Amino acid sequence: FNLRLLGATSIQVNTFPSGHAAEGLAATLLVLAAPASIVFAMLIAALAVSAGAVLGRYHYLADALAGWVVAVVVYVIITK
Repeated sequence: FNLRLLGATSIQVNTFPSGHAAEGLAATLLVLAAPASIVFAMLIAALAVSAGAVLGRYHYLADALAGWVVAVVVYVIITK
């Protein structure tokens, strides 16, 4: 089903890095001062979003990993 959906609605190009993955991890990084249970839940959600983007074939694994790198780099820059 997903491959048919992608074939019909996708822009048919890979987007690098994955914004899905970057945004998921960025949201987690923004709540690092919250209780550990919240941070853990957000991290699980970020992993799920990234995995869904890869397993759903919206992105390659490299796209998702690069998205996480972007999120971490931006977080480091803005928190200096």
